[in-house]
Amino acid sequence: MTPTSAPTTAPRERVAATTGATPFRLNLHVGDLGHTLVLGTIDALAERPVTLRQAITWGRYRVEVRDAKTGAASSYRFYAGWREQTSEAETPDTVTVTADKASYAVGDTARIRIEAPFAGEALIAFANDRIFATRSVTVPADGITIDVPVSAEWGPGAYALVTAYRPLAQKTAERSPVRAIGVAWMGIDQSPRTLAVQFGSPERVLPRQKIEVPIKVTGQGSMKDVMVTLAAVDEGILQLTKFVSPAPDKYYFGKRRLTVAMRDDYGQLLDGNADGVGVLRTGGDAAAGGRGLDVVPVKIVSLFSGIVRVDSDGTAKIPLDIPDFTGELRLMAVAFDATRVGMGEGKITIRDPIVSDMTFPRFLAPGDDGRASLLLHNVEGKPGSYKVTLTATGAVSFAKPVEQSVDLPEGKRLLLNWPLHGGEVGIGKVTLNVTGPGGFAVTRDWQIQVRPAQAEMSVEVSSNFAPNGELEVDKGMQVEPGTYLNV
Repeated sequence: MTPTSAPTTAPRERVAATTGATPFRLNLHVGDLGHTLVLGTIDALAERPVTLRQAITWGRYRVEVRDAKTGAASSYRFYAGWREQTSEAETPDTVTVTADKASYAVGDTARIRIEAPFAGEALIAFANDRIFATRSVTVPADGITIDVPVSAEWGPGAYALVTAYRPLAQKTAERSPVRAIGVAWMGIDQSPRTLAVQFGSPERVLPRQKIEVPIKVTGQGSMKDVMVTLAAVDEGILQLTKFVSPAPDKYYFGKRRLTVAMRDDYGQLLDGNADGVGVLRTGGDAAAGGRGLDVVPVKIVSLFSGIVRVDSDGTAKIPLDIPDFTGELRLMAVAFDATRVGMGEGKITIRDPIVSDMTFPRFLAPGDDGRASLLLHNVEGKPGSYKVTLTATGAVSFAKPVEQSVDLPEGKRLLLNWPLHGGEVGIGKVTLNVTGPGGFAVTRDWQIQVRPAQAEMSVEVSSNFAPNGELEVDKGMQVEPGTYLNV
């Protein structure tokens, strides 16, 4: 791209000429200043969006909007054309390679568009974990579209790996690359080998009961030998770890990583001493170590059904024992037979009409005083007076018995809290009982650990030990309950 002659008052970057069919291309590495297709003004409206209409051809575009009074500006890039545009090539040695479809059936003809930054020759390799075929084509300055027969030996699909090259230019000022590369994925439609799972479970169920989750498996072919597994896991925990539901169809039939390496000597033209080699610096605090907590006052739900055979119509009812839990469970089903796999995902909310949930310190030390908080929320229970009773046993205790009546109209939310004392080292238990109108009665319990305030310490002592003698432990050593002695 080179600037054209223009009045000196015009901004240089707004007046330019370009070669090739792409109306806009930005590449600062080779002095490309951009190509202005249309300049004009438009009246912006505060009450509704403004529509801009412009006839365009295929290629990359950028819309720039600037407020003449304030100088505020914004821009938006987009691509127009029949083929899928995965990313914009903004480096001078990249070939833009795109396929006309996301997936193909075996026997179809894939149309691959190749656009190089120069006119020249191109070597195309079709490969995934091995090379299936190669082809040489001549690429004109405005690009080329080739037809590729889709083969069953590709498995889940294949890559079109394109290496374009041209002779060295005679002009010494020529800065365009002599080699460019690009790649595109051509996937094979795997719907004949894929199963889908739908759930018929209700959106909400009560805790502390056994339910049956109805499922239906669909796919091409018979459901005679289809098996399914079902997992129900606390959605909150899955969100913390960003867990993605198992998808065996993507694992077996999805896009594969290109494992074929391309080697050439173009990199030998680069000065290896121009820049220092990057060094990865890692480190920081190590884990403190020590033994974890024996119990935590948080209830986590993770249920698994095992393998279940579906009926001939693809349906099954899978039993699940729902524990004492309040929250949302993610349902994750995996279906399979000898030649097909698939998955399904759903959600189910577990709660009582009167939500009652407690939060505690994660642990206490002997002598600590923490707070036990109770959340009461009348989601869809009967309005009226509800009685709350709390009892503590084991290593924790309340200063005085907790028994309180609260008024809960429909939709009312209350947060109550009481002091909780840590006693000797051990495991404590807090039991909540809520009763109210219409025979409502819920009993829930939580465990909390009381552990020493100091970190664990190991002491090794060597001493002579006579027959029938005694070994006296250092009197100055602090021995807490729960100390282990190995001889």
